[in-house]
Amino acid sequence: MTGSADRADDIVALSRLATGPGAVGALLDWLATRTGGAAALLDVGGKPLALPCVTVVRLVGERVVDYRVHMDIAPAVG
Repeated sequence: MTGSADRADDIVALSRLATGPGAVGALLDWLATRTGGAAALLDVGGKPLALPCVTVVRLVGERVVDYRVHMDIAPAVG
């Protein structure tokens, strides 16, 4: 795909996520996956509003072999 087609696909994906249930978490999850990093939502003063959390699903010995990343919006509501 060309750069402009990729951007158009991104806009469509973000628009769909923004109107669905759990929009904040869904958008941040998408952004983290798209960039290969972590994404968080901070207010203008740097206070966290939504943070990524990792839930370990399976260990082999002391090694994590399966995990899930989800959003924690507790800082915003707590």
